[in-house]
Amino acid sequence: MNESKPAAAPAGEDKGKPADKDKKEEKPKTEEKDPLFGSAPSILREAGGLASNEMRLWTDNSGSYSCRGRLIRFYEGQVRLLKENGRTATVPLARLSTGDLEFVNRQASAQQAEVGKTAQSPAKMPHLSN
Repeated sequence: MNESKPAAAPAGEDKGKPADKDKKEEKPKTEEKDPLFGSAPSILREAGGLASNEMRLWTDNSGSYSCRGRLIRFYEGQVRLLKENGRTATVPLARLSTGDLEFVNRQASAQQAEVGKTAQSPAKMPHLSN
């Protein structure tokens, strides 16, 4: 009897301790940052995004035309898509479906956040004296 109690108690305690220890190790996430800046790389890597090699389905605002492609540029109210066949297509923002327009807006915001993260502010730039 005395032998089984000490053996059972440490075994139960041992099972509980590693689980608690594992939970503590899982909690700290080193990559959690300000949501604005921390999420930008993952958004840009979404299928069809600026930093992705994957294609996504793009549909026009009428729903009658679609193509698979990847966003490669946006400018002056237009987007440029690289299609599966290797050709590019320039599409006015007004012709994009609501979902595609939201996707482009997320990509633009994420790209702007990435640029802002790497740019130096004038206060941090070294001052050159004559």
